[in-house]
Amino acid sequence: MFNGLCRLMYAKSLPIIIGDGDSMLGELIAAAHGKGWTGMPLGDFLEDVEQSRPITDIPVRNEVVRIGWRHNLAQGARAELLDPESPRLRPIVDIAISAACALGVVFAAVDVADILGEYKVLEVNTGIVTNHLLNQVPSASPIVRDLYGAVVEFLFQVV
Repeated sequence: MFNGLCRLMYAKSLPIIIGDGDSMLGELIAAAHGKGWTGMPLGDFLEDVEQSRPITDIPVRNEVVRIGWRHNLAQGARAELLDPESPRLRPIVDIAISAACALGVVFAAVDVADILGEYKVLEVNTGIVTNHLLNQVPSASPIVRDLYGAVVEFLFQVV
């Protein structure tokens, strides 16, 4: 959110692996880790996964296994760029704008989730980092560049 407008919007999904019927969960995660992984260090991540399922388990072929509970891009979640102008997404954009305005925040990332069919604000972050998004979705680069350009211009107007 910047100045009451949503200029950049993306969905986050939990990291997953797909079983091959032969490899242990830990092996599949390690292989995924080597393919452009932008999440936490592998050792920490495996320790986190081990809390819910032994990494020695062998997922059956084509079994989808969530390998984390964190929706943070820095910890392995995946991003999908969305169009904030889409009528379908308007309720989400509206609640995000309302949250930022209620807090008097000019520039922020607003996390919104569908909780039992109702959109709720999870958090409003004023410390915005886009490197993990750009690593995953390079096509977001012009949007991010324009957004940060507008923020810098705004700051010089305020000073």
